[in-house]
Amino acid sequence: ARGQWRDRLRPILLNTWEPFLFTFTHDSLVDLAKSAQGTGVELFVLDDGWFGARDSINAGLGDWYPNLKKLPKGLKGLAEDINSLGLDFGLWVEPESV
Repeated sequence: ARGQWRDRLRPILLNTWEPFLFTFTHDSLVDLAKSAQGTGVELFVLDDGWFGARDSINAGLGDWYPNLKKLPKGLKGLAEDINSLGLDFGLWVEPESV
């Protein structure tokens, strides 16, 4: 590692891939984050499926506009709700597809 994280402990994170794959809603994400409160989790990472028509591994990769059917408050609204629970918010992207 380099930069600010070179000599620091990394935050404990909860990633949404395993619990949801592509099937989540704003409310199900917030419920998951609520269940992580008090467990030591510091960072909530929204993984694949948040953008475009990305409902399977065969669709939408590289369409980096939030899916407002899944996230009606958009990414900003979700991040604010996650932050209000005392967790940092992280977002998965696939850099080679940006």
